[in-house]
Amino acid sequence: TPKAKVSVSGNNFEKTEFEWNGLCTVDKMKMEKMMRGNESYIRSTIKSEKDPIVDCTGISRAYLGNSPGDVTMYGIEKVCDSSPFEGFHFDFVRGGRGYFWSFPVGNRYHIGAGGIDLREVRNYIELYPCKKIVARKIRMAPADPVVKGNVFGVGESIGYISPLLGEGIVPA
Repeated sequence: TPKAKVSVSGNNFEKTEFEWNGLCTVDKMKMEKMMRGNESYIRSTIKSEKDPIVDCTGISRAYLGNSPGDVTMYGIEKVCDSSPFEGFHFDFVRGGRGYFWSFPVGNRYHIGAGGIDLREVRNYIELYPCKKIVARKIRMAPADPVVKGNVFGVGESIGYISPLLGEGIVPA
């Protein structure tokens, strides 16, 4: 397996580069399609008082409901044919107001930014030509409750994954 190059910079520190053997990315949409095979899926709202429900609805927390004091940021990501950065790159915006990323997925790059100010996020990535744009909110801190009656939260619905470095994926 080739070693992945990682560079991190910004927010009052100089660019740091290192090789990380084992770092990888997953094309989630492609993986979901492969898991389904030729089967389609039906989206519906589950209403049950006794069966366990797993809330894996991401930041919306459709079954768990809102989290008091939830901390979120704006995020925009572009799917691009190329990137000026080799491998994985993260750049933190001065003052902790957000961050920029670029990483390979297959033969394309995902280039994006997340931050407090939507205009600032847009300005950070406007110069990169792309095939597709995805916008979403990013949860910045763990959310409560993680269990509510027969509903159990996982992944982004409970904020166990750090948006900056992906930490917490295993417990999530």
